[in-house]
Amino acid sequence: EDKRTALEIAAEDEVEAKDVPLQRLIDLTAENKPTVALGLLGSLLSGGLYPAYAVVLSKMLTVLGTKTNDEIEDETPLWCGLFVAIGAVAFVGWTLQGFYAFAGENLTKKLRMMLLTNILRQDQAFFDTPGRDAGALSVLLSGDAEAIHLLWGPALGIKIQMLCNLLVGITIAFIFQWKLALVTLAAIPLMIMTGAVQQMMIVGFSKDTDKAAEETLISESLSNMRTVIAFNATEAKIEGFAEFAEEARQQQRYRAHQLAPA
Repeated sequence: EDKRTALEIAAEDEVEAKDVPLQRLIDLTAENKPTVALGLLGSLLSGGLYPAYAVVLSKMLTVLGTKTNDEIEDETPLWCGLFVAIGAVAFVGWTLQGFYAFAGENLTKKLRMMLLTNILRQDQAFFDTPGRDAGALSVLLSGDAEAIHLLWGPALGIKIQMLCNLLVGITIAFIFQWKLALVTLAAIPLMIMTGAVQQMMIVGFSKDTDKAAEETLISESLSNMRTVIAFNATEAKIEGFAEFAEEARQQQRYRAHQLAPA
């Protein structure tokens, strides 16, 4: 049962109807392009490491298992040196990925300043709308702006790293054993589809939880504790929070049962 008022529904529909193009966010990070480029370089280096490490390790095991003692002594320094080089590249790659955090923090700061500036420009009718009280707007400043941080944060670096890992691995597989690589490549679309379905389920269930309303209730109750006590509304606030907690518990339980097969 939807407990929202018509005004709350209209306000949420207005927000959802607003289409924000990705290019606008990219333009906001124009001044951080050098740091993003360094992070991208780190992701590419880190992504190509694991396939390269697998090749070097297999060569080293071949040397240890099939070569004579003299050949092992001659070839071991080469492969050990490659292990050291891989470790150095890994250190550089993971270090460079830290630059994503700089770009993300600058973007978050800019968005919060823009958001606060526009909130303070609104008239009183804006704040009288349900869902736009002080607690909800505080959650908006702290939560939504931070969520966009992931656009240039660690999540972007991991995606690029995994993509590079996949491409380098497929390339090496075709070089060494193209028949087996074709068999493995045929299973990749199925893996992508199942991963996409699982992600859609996770995101869908996450949207069902009214986290903003719960945080607003907590914020308003604690910041206006004297008013709550004066009107003897303590029990009502506790019951309201208990309802949110029970709804979240039921949703998480249902989510666990649905995601278990996936």
